Amino acid sequence: MSTQLMIEILSKEGFTFTDKECCVCYENFINNICFHKLCKLYYNLLAKKYNMQSEDEFFGDNPVRCYNDRFECFTCRNVLCDTCIQNIQDENGTTGDKEEIRCPICRTLDIRGRLTFNLLPTELLLDIKGLNK
Repeated sequence: MSTQLMIEILSKEGFTFTDKECCVCYENFINNICFHKLCKLYYNLLAKKYNMQSEDEFFGDNPVRCYNDRFECFTCRNVLCDTCIQNIQDENGTTGDKEEIRCPICRTLDIRGRLTFNLLPTELLLDIKGLNK
């Protein structure tokens, strides 16, 4: 199932989509929600309301493209969705949760995860560096 159904349902529920898209999968980001909250919304309301039989029916091929969960490279300023971040292979060929991310476009190593064991919000880091415009 494509992600078109998710877009239609979220639009009906009042969610908007940003004009920014992931530089890898080219999907637009869902505005003002993180994946954790989107999952809660799905399980608590949307699955019943829209008579969904499975998660795949709602989430489709690229489920994690919430703007709040994005990765934005400080060097090239490209933006990736969480699904694409998780699918980037490490040097040993594994995918999944990462302590550090290497931008797939410019190959710059991002060490935010090493600093806090959680990724810091991009806006905060850009403010600290004085780059937020």
